[in-house]
Amino acid sequence: MIHKPLPRPPSSTAYIDGLRGILSIIIFNAHLTPIIILGYDNLSPPQPSPSPRNVLDIPLVASCVNNWELFTIPIVKLVYSASPAVCLFFAISGYVMSLKWVRYMSHSPTSTTTPARVFTSFGSSIFRRTLRLNLLAMASMIVPFVLVKTGFFDRTVVQRHGLTKLDRGMRFWLEQWEQFPVRRESWWEQICDLGENCARVVTVFVQRRDEAFSPRYNPVLWTIKADLRASLALSVTHLAMLGISRRSRQCFLAALVVMGIAVGSLECPLFWAGWIVAEIHHPAEQRTLKQRKSAEMPMQKTSRRGPDPFGKAVVLAIGCYFASYPTWKPEKAPMFTVLHTIVPDVVVPPRTWHSIGAILILYSLRDVPLARRVCESSIAQFLGTHSFAVYLVHFCLVISFGPGLFSWAWGVSGYEDLRSFAIGFGIAYAVLFIGVLLAAAMFHQFVEKPANKCVERLYRLSSVEQDV
Repeated sequence: MIHKPLPRPPSSTAYIDGLRGILSIIIFNAHLTPIIILGYDNLSPPQPSPSPRNVLDIPLVASCVNNWELFTIPIVKLVYSASPAVCLFFAISGYVMSLKWVRYMSHSPTSTTTPARVFTSFGSSIFRRTLRLNLLAMASMIVPFVLVKTGFFDRTVVQRHGLTKLDRGMRFWLEQWEQFPVRRESWWEQICDLGENCARVVTVFVQRRDEAFSPRYNPVLWTIKADLRASLALSVTHLAMLGISRRSRQCFLAALVVMGIAVGSLECPLFWAGWIVAEIHHPAEQRTLKQRKSAEMPMQKTSRRGPDPFGKAVVLAIGCYFASYPTWKPEKAPMFTVLHTIVPDVVVPPRTWHSIGAILILYSLRDVPLARRVCESSIAQFLGTHSFAVYLVHFCLVISFGPGLFSWAWGVSGYEDLRSFAIGFGIAYAVLFIGVLLAAAMFHQFVEKPANKCVERLYRLSSVEQDV
């Protein structure tokens, strides 16, 4: 009898890659809001008027606002909310960066752990990660640069719709067109402007509220800058905690997380929280590895000891609930009225709820079998492989082609009733998402992979080991 080899189980962090892929879809969905509004408004262009229009004059927007409670249902809210997804991205980055450190510290005696050994083990990853993120962020601005200079992209599209004055609570991300740079007279001036924006990627210690923080050719890169800044803070904290016991580390980190949230920081507390989750997950990971090595237990039947999956499912549900907290008028959301009454936004801002939810999701998802299988599925893994590329390329494509695509789809299907509206929406969404995936696949193959190889080679050539 021929025995087929047993399939290799997914790695202990494969679900993290799948989760990143799912989060990339959520970010894509979040940036569709103004696209849908302008695409719908194109179907009945407004008459020229000297006074600015209210965004609520658009029937689709007015209908959505009148039915706002439907869009605040937990889980449904997560499907199109960028803030919780960004928070979870930051927590994941801190988790992945710290997991290697936690494994190293658990296997290395304190007496033999020296700063030199730590820098030798982790210096390469810090160098490669920082350089790789910078190079890819700069490369992602090339296509928007061409679109702006050739005149294909028009940053005044919102003004041409008459929406020149937007109330802060009613912007629906329509102001993001203004974040792009103006078209310069010559190619040389435009190239110099691009160079200045590339330099912004490196200046990670500028305050996020400053105009110079976000590179204008790809405004989503503000998260990359925040990620780089938090990763440097995390690396310093790793070194500072070398001689600290595990329990004391967790206490110090918890204090850092609380203080960071209290002063309004976003990325650093989430990175430190990711480290805490890595510290908590590591013992269970070691038990699982020992079980897999045991001859008495086949690999595919390995059981996971640890907290009750039902309890973790409850924690996951609570995390999703907190992450779904509305940023606009939470008092009008039926399922959040009690929470908002007990803890007003003045005490705990919406983004803090998103951070707490992200931490709970990262902590619990690993031990919820159904959620983990979804993240380890082939589709999620494919999206995870291309998640960074999707994040980098989707924004300029969505705002450049999205409004016209949705207008075309609704022109074909109609938009007078819910059925025809949904058909047109589905067609436009599918075409746009496939286009973004194709662009991301090309970016991953022809930009991301070569950049990774270039960074690896540069590190090998620059390493002190070459001088020995």
